[in-house]
Amino acid sequence: LRPYIRISPDFLPAAALPAAGQPRPDSLRRPAKLRPGESLELNAADSAALTRVPGIGPYFARAIIRYGARLGGYVSPAQLAEIEGFPAEAVAYFTVTDPSPRRLNLNTMTLSRLRRHPYISFHQAKAIVDYRRQHGRLASLADLRLSRDFTPEAISRLTPYVEF
Repeated sequence: LRPYIRISPDFLPAAALPAAGQPRPDSLRRPAKLRPGESLELNAADSAALTRVPGIGPYFARAIIRYGARLGGYVSPAQLAEIEGFPAEAVAYFTVTDPSPRRLNLNTMTLSRLRRHPYISFHQAKAIVDYRRQHGRLASLADLRLSRDFTPEAISRLTPYVEF
């Protein structure tokens, strides 16, 4: 049959193509990672954008989104270190330009709603509810500083997330 087969001269076999030996990157399975110096807005990123950060896969992308939802929004990239096992080298790729977290009204929330916030323990939530019952409305977090459950660090960490 060879004498009857005619192949056009502009046809090149697949092995002769320039990129035949190199696999093409699959951007759907493995998105291109961010380079050093590039950053990502933490509060605006979705899970697809988060997986572009070196060291962050689907597991940590979901963990970042879940923890941010529980917090009510991030005010600093350093809060990512509170996620268990989070790679410390990935924090440098995040920024928070306009922190506007969802605020908790300490004068109206119930004990169970207060407990859901990661920065408020059961004992702290109970101290808030007890203070409201005994003294009335809270005017600021300084009202809680005499409680042994609220250390100065706990008060400063909670400050961006509360209102009265």
